[in-house]
Amino acid sequence: SSGINAEYGEEEPEIELKDVTISDEEEDEEEDDLGDDEEETEEEAVDRIRGEISDRYDSDMQVVSTLTNTLEDLNIPRITIDASRKPKVVGYSLTQQLRSITELRESLFSQCLAVKARQANDMLARGYKQSSRFGRWDPVLLEEGKAIQPYQAPGQLTYPVVYRAHIYFMSSLENRQKFMDNPLHYLRLPSPPPNVPVKLAIVGPPKSGKTMLARRLERDHGI
Repeated sequence: SSGINAEYGEEEPEIELKDVTISDEEEDEEEDDLGDDEEETEEEAVDRIRGEISDRYDSDMQVVSTLTNTLEDLNIPRITIDASRKPKVVGYSLTQQLRSITELRESLFSQCLAVKARQANDMLARGYKQSSRFGRWDPVLLEEGKAIQPYQAPGQLTYPVVYRAHIYFMSSLENRQKFMDNPLHYLRLPSPPPNVPVKLAIVGPPKSGKTMLARRLERDHGI
């Protein structure tokens, strides 16, 4: 139906109830669709959460990998701790691994390379590396006050260490580890005394062990 607006003298637009009814039905259908989209089953929620956690984990691991590579490029040491163990064990492990940073801080960025005696001699012969001012002396033994140069005979085990452009010779695995932990500490030691041949005279009554002592001195020190 149509009517005339008395105030303005214009005809009012016709309103079809059919169009209104269709519009209301479409709104109801959209609300139903929104309601269907909002509904989520428990399994779907679990899968969605697992997917989000997996994506977040992959993203974090990629960041950790990038950071690790950056630290390696900058020669910054990395410490890995297994936190799944007991707190006491984790604390002890953390203390031991931080020892190189707390107690041996001066050599934090120093890197040593342990090599075999044959490789060390080959590098010296070819001029790739140079002998240190300690020569064949063990710097760890020098700090301990040992005045006899370690015996370097064929078949005698030595434990060379390459540090920067020089090679240092250690007399035991324990001494090599001490030197590698803090090489700058031992480089501050004074140079060893000149290599003077050592001659000893063992005096004693017969059957007192002179020969056994002499052989031991020869085996251990080359005297």
